[in-house]
Amino acid sequence: MKILRKHKKLFIFLCIVAVLVIFLIVKMVSIQRQRSYAYVQTFSDLKMSGDDFSDTLDGTVTNENAQSITLDPEKTVGQVYVKAGDTVKKGDRLFSYNADDLTSQLNAQNEVISSSTAQLDIQNKLLAYYKGLKPVKEDTNTDIDDQDETTQSEGDDTIPSDESEVVNPNTVTEEEKAELIKSTTEDINNLQQSINSAKIDLQSLQQQIDDCTVKALVDGKIASIHDAETSVSSGTPFITISSETGTAVRGYVDEFTKNKIKTGDQIKVTNYMNDSNSKATVTYISDFPSTDENTPQYSSINNVSYYEFDAYLKDGNGFNPDDGVSISRISSKKTSALSRGYVRKDKKGSYCLVSRKGRLEKVYVETQKTMDPGTILIVSGLKNSDLIAFPYSKTGYVGNKTTRKSQRSIVERILY
Repeated sequence: MKILRKHKKLFIFLCIVAVLVIFLIVKMVSIQRQRSYAYVQTFSDLKMSGDDFSDTLDGTVTNENAQSITLDPEKTVGQVYVKAGDTVKKGDRLFSYNADDLTSQLNAQNEVISSSTAQLDIQNKLLAYYKGLKPVKEDTNTDIDDQDETTQSEGDDTIPSDESEVVNPNTVTEEEKAELIKSTTEDINNLQQSINSAKIDLQSLQQQIDDCTVKALVDGKIASIHDAETSVSSGTPFITISSETGTAVRGYVDEFTKNKIKTGDQIKVTNYMNDSNSKATVTYISDFPSTDENTPQYSSINNVSYYEFDAYLKDGNGFNPDDGVSISRISSKKTSALSRGYVRKDKKGSYCLVSRKGRLEKVYVETQKTMDPGTILIVSGLKNSDLIAFPYSKTGYVGNKTTRKSQRSIVERILY
């Protein structure tokens, strides 16, 4: 009896041990399997405010409310519409570059479009004529000269006069008609493509001609006008407008960001002292690197050149001379900043690894660089609800299963 009880206890103990072993094995397999999944998080949890990581620059409020205009060294000044002391309004013409060559190209392009359009009209009429032909049968016994003349008379009303000898309507077979229609359609398509291309060139030329006229960006007086050749050789402003209203801001932009802004652009200016903010218009960008000791290059570890620029605030409330300000570009597109590590590149472009039906897929995104090397702006391609994986992890590869549960070690689980 005692032996039976001992065997029973041993059996129960072994069963408990077996259950524990099986449980531990299942748990370990589950944990191992889960660790092979890619951990994903929503884009809304990962993204940061785009405004905080845009191309932000430092600047200073100044008393020099002005617009300074330097000349394009590759152009020659044609006509100057103002003189020193004149009062101007925003949008008034100041001077124009010589655009004779561009105007000649514009006229020639207009002639090309006019000629091609006339040819296109002829080809369209010819196509309509060919489609209206009644083809003869190849095995007909009827003499061509005895054909019903109604076809010829009908065709004469629609065929272009200068194309009337192209084809005899009484001798066209079904196959020939099809070939004529195909050939004429190809000619029409080629002409239309030629016209479309010429119109694009025409728009580009017109824009270049429009750009040859320089206008005032601020209200004020013409403070100075210099000789054009001297202005180009010395890099000094050709025309300077002084303004008695509004507030001016001066800043410095590095050589990598300089090509992103141009005179006339709208920027956002925020006062470090009181958080006042206002929109401003860029009125001047220097073509030469600054030698001012106050530029960031003297405190930067990188060998980067900086260029001076000025902006004009029509509403200067909350801004005082020598106030430090933050300057950022105003983008027409809404952006969100994301850690650069979540974005990779291939031959097609930039992409993120996003969970689709529980597996990772490449989702291509439109990006924009920032001055912060650790972040990148996402312009389009992602929604707030998209689940994104870190692409440089061992589990971050296309096709892998995903999980939203954070993979933590046993130590982390105990401590936290």
